[in-house]
Amino acid sequence: MALEPGTRLGPYEVTGPLGAGGMGEVYRARDTRLPREVAVKILPDEFAGDAERRRRFEDEARVVATLSDPHIVTLLDVGLEGGSSYLVMELLEGETLRAALRGGPLRARRAAEIAADVAAALAAAHAKGILHRDLKPENVFLTRDGHAKVLDFGLAKLGVPETPGTQSPTGTRPGQVLGTYAYMSPEQARGKELDARSDIFSFGALLYEMLAGRRAFSGDTWADVASAIIKEDPPELETAPSSLARVVRHCLEKEPERRFQSARDLLFAVQDAEAATSGSSLAGTAVDLPTRRDWLKGVTAAGLSAIAGGAVGFAIGRRGGDATPWVSRRLTFRHGTVVAARFSAQTSPVLYSASWDGAPLRLFRTSLDSPAEELLDKAGEQVRLAAVSVRDDLSLMLGGPGSATLASMPMAGGTPKALLESVVAADWSPDGETQVVSIAQFLPPGGSTSGFRIRLLSGSDLVTAAPPAVATNLRFSPDGRRVAFLRGGLQSGIDLCTTDLAAKTEVLFSGAAGPGLQWGDLAWAKGGREIWYTAPDGQSGLPKILAVPSMGGTPRDLLPGGGGVLLMDVRNDRVLLARRTTRRSVLVRAPGATLERDLAYLDGSQLSDISADGHWIAFDEVGEGGGSQGKVFFRRTDGSPPVQIPGLRFSLALSPDGRLLAGLDGKGVVVVPTGPGEALRVETPGFSTMFAWFLQDGSGLLLYGTETGGSRRFGVHHFAGGGLRMVTRETVLGGAVAFSPDGRFVALARPDGSLSAYPLREGEVRPLPRLLPGELPLQWTADGKRLYVSRLRGLPMDVYLVDCSSGARSLWRTLSPADPAGVPGLSDVFLTRDGSAYAYHFARLLDDLHVVDGLG
Repeated sequence: MALEPGTRLGPYEVTGPLGAGGMGEVYRARDTRLPREVAVKILPDEFAGDAERRRRFEDEARVVATLSDPHIVTLLDVGLEGGSSYLVMELLEGETLRAALRGGPLRARRAAEIAADVAAALAAAHAKGILHRDLKPENVFLTRDGHAKVLDFGLAKLGVPETPGTQSPTGTRPGQVLGTYAYMSPEQARGKELDARSDIFSFGALLYEMLAGRRAFSGDTWADVASAIIKEDPPELETAPSSLARVVRHCLEKEPERRFQSARDLLFAVQDAEAATSGSSLAGTAVDLPTRRDWLKGVTAAGLSAIAGGAVGFAIGRRGGDATPWVSRRLTFRHGTVVAARFSAQTSPVLYSASWDGAPLRLFRTSLDSPAEELLDKAGEQVRLAAVSVRDDLSLMLGGPGSATLASMPMAGGTPKALLESVVAADWSPDGETQVVSIAQFLPPGGSTSGFRIRLLSGSDLVTAAPPAVATNLRFSPDGRRVAFLRGGLQSGIDLCTTDLAAKTEVLFSGAAGPGLQWGDLAWAKGGREIWYTAPDGQSGLPKILAVPSMGGTPRDLLPGGGGVLLMDVRNDRVLLARRTTRRSVLVRAPGATLERDLAYLDGSQLSDISADGHWIAFDEVGEGGGSQGKVFFRRTDGSPPVQIPGLRFSLALSPDGRLLAGLDGKGVVVVPTGPGEALRVETPGFSTMFAWFLQDGSGLLLYGTETGGSRRFGVHHFAGGGLRMVTRETVLGGAVAFSPDGRFVALARPDGSLSAYPLREGEVRPLPRLLPGELPLQWTADGKRLYVSRLRGLPMDVYLVDCSSGARSLWRTLSPADPAGVPGLSDVFLTRDGSAYAYHFARLLDDLHVVDGLG
């Protein structure tokens, strides 16, 4: 039964129908709590008793809720009214791709633009382990601003592996066919289980229809269509550009192994084809342009003239036919990392905090008229710029992140005056009269963050939050009535929120960023109508800049297809941003060697373990070289070429003899041989593994992960059977462990610094010497008398030997790269018991500060 205008579904008032399909009816509605219109999807009454359709309807809510991408429709709310479930989504204005195709084939350039957006949506979904399984023109919506969004995840599945050749336990059952026949892959038409390459075939059929104006596969009956999909090739695209025709052919290969192997690879191919259709590729031009190849498209002749004149760092045309580029000028020219930057209240000066050439973070000033760096602070310690008032009073953060002291200083320079401790972020009101701060709450004595408060410096609280949340990047709105901030935790998504001065908090967008929030900032833009912020890209992991309407809504990418940029500040039509390049290193000292050697392979090498004799390491490639799924490698520490271990997405641990490697393959933990042999699946029902270590005799694994119910614990799994036996009950840290030489105990640390030896088979927990706050055990010496310990992620990193009886400590070694520029800290030290070999890794982040005109 259709819903009449005026019908209420919770706080949503129906105003009219929008459409209907097999998975539900969609209505336009008004949110009575906010001044916005939304789309409400309901399951019709005739299907309410159909358990399968209800399950798919609920699955769609779960799937879309996990996705955060500007090319996928945004889920705003879910509800239940009178026994009927409903989903609330953003209201899109425009038309479906099906409607656009009624007029015949699309122009090649327009087809390429739509294809790029759809490929980006697939890449984002596949990165979350989600297949769409029903990609067709009816499920692609073309918005009025020229972009495409993918709809209707009613047939999608959570937990589907992206790894080619693997199958999902939650995928389509053999013999079961779901989806629309004309766009199915051959394996889908046969009712086989699917992986990411099935969506890629459907994408090819979609792109073919956009270019040809007819379906790739047709017939009088569904059996004829299925037969054509399985056996026949579609007619050649004679009038389409060869670059797009090649993409279509590669997508429509009958055998999955011959197609693009990931949506991310497909996205790169489509972006290259899109650049070719516009005729504006600048590959090979010797100018200072962004490193991502898809940024090269759309550079105008005016932009090139400016570059040739030395005034512009890079220039990029906007999509949608607008020929006006945004252009930038480079302001910094040194080797290191920019952490914060602000426009001053005056016309020309720009202030920024940077760590150059490995030196501590300092405060600098330059000029838009003539870039020339000037050191301002006299603090002699870490100094991060937090805010600049309308009177050019500077708010500074002194000390390390998370425990800094807020201080003030005039822009003319001098010694900062301390104001408040444990401050994470701060900002000035537009009139320069009020400061707002985010204060971290700490648990003594370990220093773990346990919550935060946002308050006016005058004393009144606006927001309070319990652990493990943090709040960062505060910004007053231009009218001074609201404060925008990012809220979240290290293991969860980050929400973009606002609060007013009456302490009313609203979430504008849930999932604004992800774990490991990139350096960067947020700012109000377009006169307060939007909020811009830095977030990591879901496909590449590179930082990018997104915008959300200040009253809530769907984020848009300010640089579609581009990554490696961080927002710093916005002033009228000018923007400060940093261009970032990232390179990872794996430094190893092999047995008998006197010097460290960098054994990183591609652009994202991430160390996971070293063998007991120090002759082998295992590492992952998590950057662009690793592709959308990541790659795992095994390598001798003498520098011999690495060997890829197929079937794994991430590695966890090497066996002591180096013959076995434990890792994750998309389904769970698997142990694979580094040479000949059979792989072994590690089954741990009700337990999700995060870290793993081989037991000293190689008979099983020590696992750290999450039990059903959410508690995190250590457990032992023996390959011979017996299930998972828990080792710990109380809270311990999961990042590092040390096994006793006899293999009977494992040393684990708690957040308060207490250290204990936990029995792996039988026995009592034994106390060990107390560590300093933040220290973790790394290795046990061969005689069982001492432990190697360190604070991870510091620079330089001091590794100590601690006596297990007396607690006496001595410095064993200080680890640091020879060139520390752009290295915020070290990660994960691995070493042999005698210390003759060790390995560690780190990321080098190098930034250039730019001022940009015309962005957005």
